[in-house]
Amino acid sequence: MTATARHGLAAAPPELRLTQELLNTTATSKQSPDQDFLSGLDKAQEWLDEILPSAPRLDAADVLALRELRSSLQRLVKGEQATLVGSVEIRVDAEEAMATPTGRGAAWLKGAVAAECLVARARGTWSRLKLCRNERCPVAFYDCSRNGSRVWHDVSTCGNAANVRAFRSRHQTFG
Repeated sequence: MTATARHGLAAAPPELRLTQELLNTTATSKQSPDQDFLSGLDKAQEWLDEILPSAPRLDAADVLALRELRSSLQRLVKGEQATLVGSVEIRVDAEEAMATPTGRGAAWLKGAVAAECLVARARGTWSRLKLCRNERCPVAFYDCSRNGSRVWHDVSTCGNAANVRAFRSRHQTFG
């Protein structure tokens, strides 16, 4: 099962699919820490092989680099300052422009994610990739709502919990 599918979410459009997947590799507060798909080399490679059949081979250093990449992406999606650097080969001809990631392991993934982010910004879809507003829920979702105003990955769980907390806070009695 992919990292995004385990949360019952639809995948983002192609230009953000790998980025959303990487963001969703982290465990939620309801899951044990070993549910983090980047908790070790074997889990990381298994996750990568599932989403990319021709996935590059990873080593232990790649797993650490992927965790750092995930943290940078989380900051970017939140609108915070972060730098994303990846190597890509850019080919332009009369018909199209292609960005192909270069390198191996995590370097290849950094290039692939950087290319996705660039394409998503150009297409105007970047702003619809969001992290759930529930601070205990790190789930990344693609906002398909008409006006792009979704804030929770699942209104019935995260949204309801936030609304209940807000209601109780407003109606708290002081004795």
